[in-house]
Amino acid sequence: MRTFLSCVGVSIASVIATVAFFLLYATVHDAGRGDGKTRVAFSEFLAEVESGRVDEIHVVGRIYTYRERGGESRNATRETVGPKADMPALKTLRPIDPSLPPPNIDAR
Repeated sequence: MRTFLSCVGVSIASVIATVAFFLLYATVHDAGRGDGKTRVAFSEFLAEVESGRVDEIHVVGRIYTYRERGGESRNATRETVGPKADMPALKTLRPIDPSLPPPNIDAR
């Protein structure tokens, strides 16, 4: 790799500095949003729905924003990115335990 970088006139230090800059930018940019939403993996979202912990789901395009049951604080709002969903797919988002109520779903 050092030979390749030398051939194109790039030092390893400049590559590391560039990567560090982008990581810092992404961290600061995301933290600066201040929207109070916690970002989670889509698989974590699905696990929370299946366990019955999700009360409301709002879907806009590929962005899923949801609120946990009993969560009135801003920390209870979470967001994830998933597949663009249609209504039949969204209706499958329900707890495994049939005695638990399904979440309210709003899709646009």
